Amino acid sequence: MIFQPAILALLFADLVAIALLAWTVILAYRVVRHWDLNLGSARQLRLERETVLATTLVLFACLTQALALLLFVHTANALSELFTGAMCAVGTLNAAPGGNDALLLRMGLFFFAASWLVVHHLDQQCPDYPLTRGKFGLLLGLLPLSMLTAWWQGRYFLGLKSDVITSCCGGLFDARSMTVVAEWSGWPVRSAMWAVAISWLAVIITTARVAISGRGARLSALLAGVNLPIALAGVISFVSSYVYEHPNHHCPFCLFKTEYHGIGYALYVPLFLATALSLGLGVAAHLSGVGAIPGPALPVARRMANTVIGLQGWLAVLILGVISGSHLRLME
Repeated sequence: MIFQPAILALLFADLVAIALLAWTVILAYRVVRHWDLNLGSARQLRLERETVLATTLVLFACLTQALALLLFVHTANALSELFTGAMCAVGTLNAAPGGNDALLLRMGLFFFAASWLVVHHLDQQCPDYPLTRGKFGLLLGLLPLSMLTAWWQGRYFLGLKSDVITSCCGGLFDARSMTVVAEWSGWPVRSAMWAVAISWLAVIITTARVAISGRGARLSALLAGVNLPIALAGVISFVSSYVYEHPNHHCPFCLFKTEYHGIGYALYVPLFLATALSLGLGVAAHLSGVGAIPGPALPVARRMANTVIGLQGWLAVLILGVISGSHLRLME
């Protein structure tokens, strides 16, 4: 099982990313301690030269880790055909210990890496690089998280055996099961819709403030972080049922299947990208030291905020389209 091409690609991507991050962590420690553009010392000049190469390596590592989440989910769905009882990624993730934990770590690493990319891009817009110390400080946390994710994922893949009988998504998302996702699937539709709508509106309003004035990025990031689990709960509670046109089918992974036109990609990719952009803007505002986006980076930050609004708008249109176009009626 470990020799599946997709699994090998994931493992190799992790090893490359860890190697690159490990090299830059030593520099990151020195940057956190000694970075000061006001100095013209030989040490400062050396740090400035080294950060150019280091950021290039970290950019590659972060892009790799961000894309690895999509590959991990795709791999889990593709491997489901090899396990008896599996219908989608749910069966694959439950075929060996640690599958669901590996997915959660992958998600956390995605948002960490994507936020770093946003912070770096904003830092590059400023002539005095005000976020350099902060963004290199983040690397001190990114490396351990990458190593933990790689180890957990590797242990999970090594535990996969093709002769295992696993469970399908119907058992996991049954409202009678004692799990968090089962609670989400049993969430009353009307209440779930209101929660998703209110959370979405809060994100839109606070992000619009960032787009207009450049302020409020930290609050927008906080609300985006709260909106993500609410949105995922909404997908499990009612969006998936409208897609499948079945009131008891709540699986969020079957949405990736071709028979449902791969709508999962159109749903999850914008949701995760919008959340990552909001979190990155919030982190950048926090690292600035004054709780706001650095002035020279404001035009780029505003474009990012507008992108978030566009992505969130697309999600609203998509969900409303799914509900209106479905033959299923969950509410009278």
